[in-house]
Amino acid sequence: MAMELLTQTTVIAECQQLAALIEKHTTAKGNGTHKTAIPQMEFMRESSPNTAICAVYQPILAIVLQGKKKGLAG
Repeated sequence: MAMELLTQTTVIAECQQLAALIEKHTTAKGNGTHKTAIPQMEFMRESSPNTAICAVYQPILAIVLQGKKKGLAG
């Protein structure tokens, strides 16, 4: 199996496409956490950049698609 090296431009384009798909599934539902058809997978949306979302999730894989976020691992 060959591995493909991605360029920064390709990664940015893929993240924008993923962000558009998630936005499509969360826009009508508003801010907050939204369940998906995949068990234990949720989308989280926050439109206001000044609102902090504080929570503890374990284990977690977070993919930040837009904006500036800060995640802490403990």
